[in-house]
Amino acid sequence: MTGNGVLHRNRFGDLCIVFFSLLIVAQFHHVGKVHARKLKQLMGDYDQISSPSSQPDTTLRGSSVLQQVPVSIMVQTNQMVTMSCEVRTSPTSTRIYWLRQRQAPSPDSHHEFLAFWDPKKGIVYDQMAEQEKLTVFPGTTRSILNLTRLNPTDSGVYFCMTIGNPQLTFGKGTRLTVVDVLPTTAQPTRKTTPKKRMCRFPIQVTQKAPSCGPLTLSLLVAGVLVLLVSLGVAIHLHRFINEERNMLLVSCYKNMLVSNKKDLEK
Repeated sequence: MTGNGVLHRNRFGDLCIVFFSLLIVAQFHHVGKVHARKLKQLMGDYDQISSPSSQPDTTLRGSSVLQQVPVSIMVQTNQMVTMSCEVRTSPTSTRIYWLRQRQAPSPDSHHEFLAFWDPKKGIVYDQMAEQEKLTVFPGTTRSILNLTRLNPTDSGVYFCMTIGNPQLTFGKGTRLTVVDVLPTTAQPTRKTTPKKRMCRFPIQVTQKAPSCGPLTLSLLVAGVLVLLVSLGVAIHLHRFINEERNMLLVSCYKNMLVSNKKDLEK
């Protein structure tokens, strides 16, 4: 407030009837298009501004100087997201501010200041920012915004911004969508083709040989035993015949010797 009791323009915007909690918020407002629209309205040019051909576009024009990633992201409720902003042309440390536009860009869109990193003070929040779910991580030419415990009201476009002399430079924005249930991709329907009828020939069924039952096995075993017994009898008979023949030959040989001896004695 100045000495004559009038609020300073960096604390209160009398044209737009808005209070400012930080100097950066006041600077951003006074150079913004909403303030310019109010000023032109006050000067009597509102009808010309509100015509469809000359209505101002309040969407922020992103610059390639500030590179924001990702471009868009969709998450479920109570999850966390991280987005970053990098200054690509400034070799020295640059202060990067974060803003949010809750609804789709339109002439009535409102951009709210969230936070920035100050080397001496740390994270500087707006009075209306939810500090418990918002964190800013600093870097030399980069700033990272981390949001936790998200809900659908946090959906919107998040912009990073730097302040020049006197121009403001904005990133191209990161669109954040928070939903309770993530949409599932529909599976492509497959076109069913009619099956061709094929002529099938009758299959000849080969009869299986009867399985060997207990009776068959017992007959086979009995036959083997008979063969073995017969073979044993034949072997024994053959040996008996050979022995008898040998005994007969020995007997004949002895008789011949006896008869020869008698002949010699005569």
